[in-house]
Amino acid sequence: MAFGDNQIDGYTEGEEPLVFHYQKGDFRQYEPEKYRNIATGEDAPARGFFKVLVASKGNRMLFITMMMCFVLMLVMSIFSARSNVDTVGGVTCELMAFSFQDNVYASLKMKKFRNEQSSDGYRNLSVAFSLFDEGGNIVAEYETVCSFDMASKEEQFIRTTFTDYEARSASCIITCNDDSRTIKCSVEHR
Repeated sequence: MAFGDNQIDGYTEGEEPLVFHYQKGDFRQYEPEKYRNIATGEDAPARGFFKVLVASKGNRMLFITMMMCFVLMLVMSIFSARSNVDTVGGVTCELMAFSFQDNVYASLKMKKFRNEQSSDGYRNLSVAFSLFDEGGNIVAEYETVCSFDMASKEEQFIRTTFTDYEARSASCIITCNDDSRTIKCSVEHR
């Protein structure tokens, strides 16, 4: 391939092409040991996910830190209770509330607790909803009584609507026989 009239492959007519010679002799003995080990393959990088994680001191520290964070998150998720879910008389209740346009919609989802032995009969639940404003004052209340079928595996709902858009949180007091629990949640604004 000629680039000009007097050039062949990028070299002028009288010029020798540049040639690289690779010496396979004793030049490796003058290299630092670190580079010699890499070139000869003695210091090959570790292969495999776990071996790479513990290959160097920095990697080990990072791996230990990740494991400690994972264990901490696991312990926190196991021992932290959600304030909007509780079990009353073998019935698990979950409170949800959201505001849409000028109304606040509150919903109590009830289902049978997974370890409850009794699977027949009904549970009479007394439910009292309360809405709170930013100052913690009650702005609206609603009370009802419902029967929960313990034989059914389906979820049951109690839903109500409030006309106060300024509510910031909702609370529900659920009573079954002598057992009473209070669950709370914040009102989502949609």
